[in-house]
Amino acid sequence: MEKTYRDDSDSHFGSSNKEATNDTALMYAQQQALINSINPNALMPMQGVMQGGQRNNHFLEYQMAHEKSFSEKLCFRTGVLYGSGLILGGSWGLVGGLRDGQGASRKLLINSILNNCGRRGSLIGNKAGVLGLSYTFAEGILSFAKEDTSDVASGVIAGAITGGLFRASAGVRVAGMAAVAGGLVMGGIRLVSTLSE
Repeated sequence: MEKTYRDDSDSHFGSSNKEATNDTALMYAQQQALINSINPNALMPMQGVMQGGQRNNHFLEYQMAHEKSFSEKLCFRTGVLYGSGLILGGSWGLVGGLRDGQGASRKLLINSILNNCGRRGSLIGNKAGVLGLSYTFAEGILSFAKEDTSDVASGVIAGAITGGLFRASAGVRVAGMAAVAGGLVMGGIRLVSTLSE
């Protein structure tokens, strides 16, 4: 005598899948309703970021949340200065390539432009990137020595260290002049940014 077995698995899983789909849809609808009920403008004054419709830059948590870390400053400054130097040097190379290739054939003119752009662009870009890297490291060392490095004196010191290190191979006199120039430039930039706040 043969036994027959009834397979209920399809009907059981089919009903549980429908229930799970309904539960998921209900949960999603509740989450959307909750998200839509939040008004970000109402939360900003509670955090002290906005006062009277204007941003409060003196609020401590706001400043801490928006101050860049050492690695962010390092990447940003080095990248921006390298890119700017590359563009500036490339433009200088373009002018030099056009001047050097006057009267030459089209291929020689293009070759002259590309050679000059590559040589001068990488030269200026690399030097500017090293300046950004050195300045960020000098400022990082100063931040270990004192709490706040956003004042003008820190900019002058970091700029002087950067200028002196950058031209150290040219001798003491040239390195000293570069340190003074770096300190003046960075002090001026810090002073302008402090006054504009």
